[in-house]
Amino acid sequence: MTVYLFRHGDVIIPDDVLYGRFPGFHLSEQGKQDVAIRASMLKGAHIRHIISSPLERTAETSDSIAQTLALPKSSISYDDRLIEVDCRDWTGKPMDQFLQDSDYLSNPQTQIATEPLLDAGKRIFAVLDELKHTKENNILVSHGDPIMGLVSLLLNDRKFYYYHNHYIAKATYLSLQFDGESWHIHTPPYK
Repeated sequence: MTVYLFRHGDVIIPDDVLYGRFPGFHLSEQGKQDVAIRASMLKGAHIRHIISSPLERTAETSDSIAQTLALPKSSISYDDRLIEVDCRDWTGKPMDQFLQDSDYLSNPQTQIATEPLLDAGKRIFAVLDELKHTKENNILVSHGDPIMGLVSLLLNDRKFYYYHNHYIAKATYLSLQFDGESWHIHTPPYK
């Protein structure tokens, strides 16, 4: 059984803010195209179900994947555990200010002001734990930080997600396989 962990496509961000869990952020036209192209690579993967974060950008990504794979709308369900990390007081602040002031990707101590990425990864792992005994291939649609938190957990490397050159690109996916005992990353979790 394989689970494809898909990151949403490119988003329209009018003021270049850290939008986190704010509602109203939708896929750009480029994001929609990228998702459709990447989803077409999963034709023949025998996907039966898509589980998505409930935010607009992930819901739109899930809709595009389902349409590309000719799956009915009923094949999509939503799970709050796949939602973006809680950026707390940083939500709505300019992205460049966040990156400058927080040193987020290089200093784990600064994550105290936000939900730790490993905690977000554990949320996704809980969803995987429920799927591990199914025989069907599934797609989970989530966000970059929770996905990288999960990758760090699976690789047992707490600093993996700090290295931005290993960060999962938008509208890409990695595949996870369950061997009967544990989950393994089958495709590289980065470009």
